[in-house]
Amino acid sequence: EIKANVASIGGEEYLKTAGVTLKEGRHFYPGKSLDQDASVLVNETLLTTLNIKSPLGQKIKVDSAYYTIVGVVKDYKEMGLHGKVPPVILKSANPDDFNYLVARIPENKLTSVYKSLQDTWHRVLPAKPFSGFMQNELIAKEVYMNEGFQSVAFFLALSTIALSASGIFALVSLNIIRRRKEIGIRKVLGASIVSIISLINKDFVKLMLTSFVIGSALGFLLIDNLLFRFVYVYHPEIGVLPFILTLLIILVTSAITIGAKVYKAAIANPIKALRTE
Repeated sequence: EIKANVASIGGEEYLKTAGVTLKEGRHFYPGKSLDQDASVLVNETLLTTLNIKSPLGQKIKVDSAYYTIVGVVKDYKEMGLHGKVPPVILKSANPDDFNYLVARIPENKLTSVYKSLQDTWHRVLPAKPFSGFMQNELIAKEVYMNEGFQSVAFFLALSTIALSASGIFALVSLNIIRRRKEIGIRKVLGASIVSIISLINKDFVKLMLTSFVIGSALGFLLIDNLLFRFVYVYHPEIGVLPFILTLLIILVTSAITIGAKVYKAAIANPIKALRTE
């Protein structure tokens, strides 16, 4: 027993208008009430969920009645890009039960046809308010929400980079102050500028690489298990490129943040450092 979305449709023309593709089998026979009352179409997800290999002619129980599967439609999204495609059962609706009219309109005639539908509705059913929408408006809202989410994520990423850069700068400054005498002694003993820079940066490079590995692993698990599996189920595969770019951004940001500070410490007069100590 599974939960499935059961919908009543107006027949073959509805599926064509809505862009739903028949994968195998047939549509309901028009005008044959016995076939329409006893037959259903199902989607691919329902077959996978019930592990049905040969669906045509199979009997399934919907509520308390049994129906014969006469066709299989390809999976399609009903409400936005969020969530998985549920199991779907399509029944043939009685004309007296029709509640919606679905119209496929050329893009260059959307406004005029929509206005014509409104006028016709008000003329035929003046006591009932017209309630309609355009599919492209729903898609536009979905895109707007996704772009908003992207903007928030981008802002948070920039804020994180700025806070991390300021933290690294503070740590490097404290480390240079703490090791001023050591740096001075090494320079007096002949240490090169490159070796001094390496000495100062060594611990921070290890720290950043460790943070990158841990952050990448946690980020991958968070994106794959939370964002993609429950929010955006259909998405491109996560590749290596985003993580490589992240590492490059970390290194470049760190170099810009602490480069001048470290270089200044490396070329400083060691006598001043020792005298200060």
